[in-house]
Amino acid sequence: MFIRSPKWHMTKPLPKLVGKKKYPCSPVFACSRLVSRLKLKVLLAQALFGNPDIVMLDEPTNNLDIEAINWLEDFLLDFPGMVIAVSHDRHFLNTVCTHTVDID
Repeated sequence: MFIRSPKWHMTKPLPKLVGKKKYPCSPVFACSRLVSRLKLKVLLAQALFGNPDIVMLDEPTNNLDIEAINWLEDFLLDFPGMVIAVSHDRHFLNTVCTHTVDID
């Protein structure tokens, strides 16, 4: 699905994000057939592999398993652009953030 698209530049293998289960790589594969937990991973991968300059994430670790969170942390640490993240996950924020803004 993502690997064959020329506009997505995958630097980290997709199976690490979505798991070891085999998924169809058809461009017509319906995301609606996935359970919500996997839909989130697929949509996250789609957004990140679009090679954006800025990534804005709102509670990105919600509903992700620990392997996917670790993958996301590694991806963001290597990401050359700007990341704006809103999260209550202190470990995630401490791992990926260089600057923090607290808005009350």
